[in-house]
Amino acid sequence: MLSSSAKRRLKIVECVIDLLGTQGGSAVSHRAIDDMLVLPNGTTSNFFRTKTALLGAAYDRIAELDRIELDRGLYEAQNTKYSNLTGSEILTTMIASWVGGEDGLIRHRARLEIDLLASYWSDLAPIVLHHRNEITKLVAQFLSILGLDDTWEKARMLHVVTDGLIFDQAIHKYDGGQILSIETIGDSLSSMLVAWRLPQ
Repeated sequence: MLSSSAKRRLKIVECVIDLLGTQGGSAVSHRAIDDMLVLPNGTTSNFFRTKTALLGAAYDRIAELDRIELDRGLYEAQNTKYSNLTGSEILTTMIASWVGGEDGLIRHRARLEIDLLASYWSDLAPIVLHHRNEITKLVAQFLSILGLDDTWEKARMLHVVTDGLIFDQAIHKYDGGQILSIETIGDSLSSMLVAWRLPQ
């Protein structure tokens, strides 16, 4: 059970994610969070001294939630003989859960926002790179369970492709543009996995 201090810290982190995912990085400040959570001025800075610390903690939380969902996907892949799910269906289900609802869209818009900031904030870059590598390791395990070789390089490629799919869904979901259906995404991922099994 979380202490009152840990609960407050988590609320602050979740507020950062919400601000990032709905208003962008420029909306994140210690004062804005204190105001949103109706906290005494200075409360947020007592937990996180800098904006980099705020964003880093938000990325830690986003990565934690991503890993939970990927672990679930790994479990399903390991037990696929007991179900009718194929590798592409498991991946498609995860992507659908990430972009099918407002909470998932906000979380991944927040992640993409931090990814971009890390490209020119040197203090953020190590945090982002660490978590991206950890996620790629999980994806490589998933691909290995499916019987593929050279899983690290394939996992990196799948990570990039999935990021692009999430970006497309997240952006066009808000601007009213045409987005790929989950069925189309599933077919594309299935084709990719099948192609990786073919001899060169």
